[in-house]
Amino acid sequence: MNTIKFVHGILKKHPIVTTVICWLLLSFIGAYAFYLRYPYAYNHANFYAEDGTVWLRNILNEGPIKAMATLFNGYLVVGQYMVAEFAMLINAMFGKGFETIPKAFAVASYLFWGVVCSLPYLLFKKRMGLILALLTVCLLLIVPLGGYDYVAIGTIGNLKFAFLFITALLVTYRNQNDLAKYNWQFALIDLTLLLCVLTNIISIALLPFALLRYKKEIKLLFIKWRSFLKSLTFQHYSLISLFVICTAYVVAVYIKGIPKIPGYLDGPLLPGSLIAIIYRGSIYGLLFPINILMNNIIAIVLIISVLTAAFFNKYRYILLFFIVAILINVFGFVFNRPGITHSFLTYDSDGGPGFFFYAGTMIFVFAVMYAIQDWFKIQTHFSKTILSAVVIGYAIIVVPMSGSRGASYEVILSKRPTMSVEVKRVCSTNTGNTVEMGIYPADIWTLTLKRSQVCSE
Repeated sequence: MNTIKFVHGILKKHPIVTTVICWLLLSFIGAYAFYLRYPYAYNHANFYAEDGTVWLRNILNEGPIKAMATLFNGYLVVGQYMVAEFAMLINAMFGKGFETIPKAFAVASYLFWGVVCSLPYLLFKKRMGLILALLTVCLLLIVPLGGYDYVAIGTIGNLKFAFLFITALLVTYRNQNDLAKYNWQFALIDLTLLLCVLTNIISIALLPFALLRYKKEIKLLFIKWRSFLKSLTFQHYSLISLFVICTAYVVAVYIKGIPKIPGYLDGPLLPGSLIAIIYRGSIYGLLFPINILMNNIIAIVLIISVLTAAFFNKYRYILLFFIVAILINVFGFVFNRPGITHSFLTYDSDGGPGFFFYAGTMIFVFAVMYAIQDWFKIQTHFSKTILSAVVIGYAIIVVPMSGSRGASYEVILSKRPTMSVEVKRVCSTNTGNTVEMGIYPADIWTLTLKRSQVCSE
């Protein structure tokens, strides 16, 4: 009893530590939820495309530090390498050699999803309230991926899009007036924002919104620049450093140029599909169960209704930022890969290959919950209980429609051998210094490594 009181006292005296511990526990619960959504990445473990041919191979051949500095399609993807290297650490601690690395990749991916979806609790529990923050996490855990679970859940190759969602939340959090003015907080936020830009380059487009916190200082700059310089503190220099580094990085990428990938989504842009893609990258996050009923007219009405509601909301400026973030998510990809518009000529039941736009759907879900926070706070305990039950019930009911689960396994994974089988096959002979193993999603994907990296002595 005394021990319990002691622990309770310690946690009460250190609210930040308490919040972080609860967030980590919530992240593990979220990771398990994603495992339940798509367990096959772990239970039928093999490498997904770039997971093996890029992240793993570069880490094994170049080492963890040099691998992170390796460009992917012309830009850095540091965050993805960090997830892959965390997976390698998991495998080193709990695995059984090379054949269990795909399982470790799956675990790292599940944990990443859990961490990201639990961020509203960590960052906005105080602002939104505990119940609404937890309900937001609940809705994010069913982020819809349609028929493409196998490309995102339990894999690393398409996690970079989540970093735009992280950026949107961190910029919003950094602008809060009640953010504790500790230097370490601003340093940690800005370092994470830097990581986001070094993983998903279009995240830099959201950074200017972090200046909203300094409206007075910016005004002072144009009036009395000497007074402006004297007013600068650590948090200002931290943000300035972030802008300088990110700008230099983007300029370097622009000068070097992003290589084209012939045949990969390089068809002509179809303007008629843009409404469907904007809807897919936003409102679809909540209405995906009835996507087959959608058409452009309904989508336009819904989009206009959302914009109108945002305009009249108390948090209109923050919601405007979220709308811009969603549009950046959509058009940042569409104009780089215009061929994607050919996949959105109709409103398919599975939402089409929208795993490129899931960050937008997550931002939309968070924005809706953020917008209703004041209304939710004035509800009675009974009303909050009913509303919570409705949200949780909705999440449970629609989660089977959020992804393909069994169908994805049957079509994709079941047709490829597990890595355990492949390792036994290629290591059963002693011919050649290299081995070639089959990975998914198709026969054309193979992973070639040195025999010494795969086969134990």
